Amino acid sequence: MATPDLTALLASSRNLAAHLEQQELPHLTLGLDQIENQSRKLVSRTGGPGAAERANYLLAQARVNAPQLQNLATSLNPAFTFAPLQPVRDTDIASHLRHAHEQAILSTIEETRRDTAQSFWRSMEEKIGRDWEEKKKRVIEELATGDERRTLESSGTSWGNRSLAQSQSFAASIGPGLSQSQIAGPSQPSLGMPVHSRMMVYDRVVSDLNRARLQGTPFPIIHALIDATERLPPEPKRDQIVSTFSLLSSILGEADPRSASYQTAPLAERAYSQAYLSPASTDALAKNLRRRILAGSMKWLEDLYTQHVDITLQNNPVEAALGASPSASNKLRAFLAMRYYEAGRWQSNLELVKGQPLWAKIYFLLRCGHPEEALAEAEKQDAALNKFDKFFLPCLREWVANDDRSVSKQLRDRLLTSYNTHIRHAPTIDPFKHALFKLIARAEPSRRNVPHVTETTEDWLWFQLAMADEPKEGLPTNDGLKEVAATIVKFGEKSFDKDGRRPWLWVRILLSCGEFERAVASMHEKSNMSVEAVHIATALAYYGVFRVPKSSQPSESSLLLPGDSSSSFRFDTLIQRYIRHFTRIDPKEALQYVYLITLSSDAPGDTGKEQVAYAHSLCRQIAFESPNYEELLGGRRRDGLSFPGAIEQNMKLLHLADAKQYHQSIVLNLALQYHSEKRLIDAVKLYNLAGEYNDVMKLLIQAIGDTLFESPEVESEAGHIRSTAREMWETYYTTPDIRSRVQDALLRTCQKLLKIREGFEDIHYGRQELGLEKLDQTDLLPFKTTVYDMHRKAEEVKREDPAVVRNLPEIIKQTMEALWTLYREAKKRTGEQGFQQRLMNLREKAKRLNMFATSLGLAGMDFPTLNTLESYMHS
Repeated sequence: MATPDLTALLASSRNLAAHLEQQELPHLTLGLDQIENQSRKLVSRTGGPGAAERANYLLAQARVNAPQLQNLATSLNPAFTFAPLQPVRDTDIASHLRHAHEQAILSTIEETRRDTAQSFWRSMEEKIGRDWEEKKKRVIEELATGDERRTLESSGTSWGNRSLAQSQSFAASIGPGLSQSQIAGPSQPSLGMPVHSRMMVYDRVVSDLNRARLQGTPFPIIHALIDATERLPPEPKRDQIVSTFSLLSSILGEADPRSASYQTAPLAERAYSQAYLSPASTDALAKNLRRRILAGSMKWLEDLYTQHVDITLQNNPVEAALGASPSASNKLRAFLAMRYYEAGRWQSNLELVKGQPLWAKIYFLLRCGHPEEALAEAEKQDAALNKFDKFFLPCLREWVANDDRSVSKQLRDRLLTSYNTHIRHAPTIDPFKHALFKLIARAEPSRRNVPHVTETTEDWLWFQLAMADEPKEGLPTNDGLKEVAATIVKFGEKSFDKDGRRPWLWVRILLSCGEFERAVASMHEKSNMSVEAVHIATALAYYGVFRVPKSSQPSESSLLLPGDSSSSFRFDTLIQRYIRHFTRIDPKEALQYVYLITLSSDAPGDTGKEQVAYAHSLCRQIAFESPNYEELLGGRRRDGLSFPGAIEQNMKLLHLADAKQYHQSIVLNLALQYHSEKRLIDAVKLYNLAGEYNDVMKLLIQAIGDTLFESPEVESEAGHIRSTAREMWETYYTTPDIRSRVQDALLRTCQKLLKIREGFEDIHYGRQELGLEKLDQTDLLPFKTTVYDMHRKAEEVKREDPAVVRNLPEIIKQTMEALWTLYREAKKRTGEQGFQQRLMNLREKAKRLNMFATSLGLAGMDFPTLNTLESYMHS
């Protein structure tokens, strides 16, 4: 058929539309060039084959019709997603309610899904945050006292070397009138003592303390710390430390051990714990303790001022003009003259009685701790005093007579009336008269300072403590020791030590008002005081005036946990941080500090038990890290007798009643830790020390079974384990007392495994005869078993210890290879007598061994090798 030309095609195409009625449309006649141009324009309007086309091609290979799915998705109308499948008429209430119910369910499901997802991500963020906080806390604890290795610098000179007037913020808060202190000269910094020398003298005190605790005798720990500090080279920092210890001794009432009062009534361990830890501030013991703290702090401040007066008079003997043994009244008369008498006259602000500043003299007698002398001085001038106020002398008399420095309400009200009428708003008044009325009547407790009287830090502090109201009977007032402490804490350290050169001053202030935990925290935060922080905390914990928190109570890096009514301090963490630098060098000394943690064992609730448990964990950790842990834990000799370690000798300090509790809490837990760390020999020794002989055998059996066929030419821990196992087995087997407590099956299994190992080593070194003989002694091989008893023998062997059973495939294989080696050697000796009989015996043993392996049917049995070797022996 001839190919039609273009003209014929054109005519045919026109005939195709001839039957249509609408012939009025014009015909388009395009040439080839025009058609080509129009085609190119159409192509240019479409993009080239893109990612969608390639994706469609790939999906088509997986029999996925992408265009059809696209058309289906395009045809979906989301507006009708939540519309009723059937139209709901206005009067069809049931359908409307059903539809609303379904929509409510769908909405609830969607909200629940969204809330669940949000809760998940929120919990995830909290978990990540907690993990990060824990890691950050550990890092901070590791780096908290890293600068302790540096040489420490002095923290300043003696108490009261500068007045509070140098702190503008404090002076503004308590009023004017503070001037340079007269007790000491200007502050001079000096190089501090090395940390190591102080640690060395203090650790002897801690050892002596624990020795006394073991013996159940009181120990004057504060005076022991004072004596230890005084053995250090003399320098200002040492004097600061001694002063702080002396203050603490006065507060807690620890008498000098060389005095008669200590011999008759020494201060016992945890003497104040019941009073200090009492949750009720109204408790009689708690009130007595607060009065004890007030009295002790004031006495130390009074003795300090008396020393200042004595030094001033000694430095000016001509002006003082005192006799050989002057009384306190005469000393203060001379001191006042040196201080306030110039150019033949007294200072104008002093009120004179018969030419003498009576009010100043009475005040300074009280300030130096001589209330009886102050009363006697006032009674000498009773006429002059009654002329001014007839109630002052009776109030002073009652104030001196009462231990709590209280005055009856009737007298106090009358004295307050006189104070408010004649003194409070007077334009000119003797400052010491003002101070005496304010002190005895406890007037204006919110304003506890008097210009020209509370000039120095110690003067101001003494006045605060003297005005504190802690009555013996009745409810505590709102002006007691706690309120004084709250005021001081509110002022803060910067108010007393703006330049930070006298940190010991702030520590002593906190101790004086009973804020013991804050004082230790303040010391711990300063690297040059952290050593003393540990030992002051130890003294406080020994006498029971140191609170520790629960382990579950959250805290940041700071060890101090402030509370609404009282603070607590993590004493256990303080000890842990202190000993970590010498735990490996001197573990025994580190343990002495760990024993201190149990001082708080009588803390209320579960806190005391947590302290004891933490001490146990630290003991285990120290022993775990020690290269010679037997010195700490003890051990057993080859004859089975045990020798005690350092921890066992001091287990009473860890509240462990007997050896059984010691083994349970310390030794066995540490053995488990060694076991988990794959230190099997150490674990075995500790199980043995604790008398857990069955556990020793089980552990050795498992370890030997795991390395039974290890190459003898490789030295490893497995060899030491087997040596230990032989030693333990011999000791247990030959010691009747121990053997009666060990299961016979465990002893037999251990013996079999050791015998198998010996046989394997003989075979390895070419002693097949001897090796097979030792393997046969284990009664695991079927050489003496008849064919009819083979199955029974296999079942009997399967009941052996798993350490034996799992090694049976290798035992049988090694035995077959040894038989094949002997068979080959025997075939070389064809001319010897009994040649054929020997070959027959070896073939019979190989046959029985193969049958035995088949009867066992254990996984891992190398039957191809067994069959091959047996067939070689029959060929």
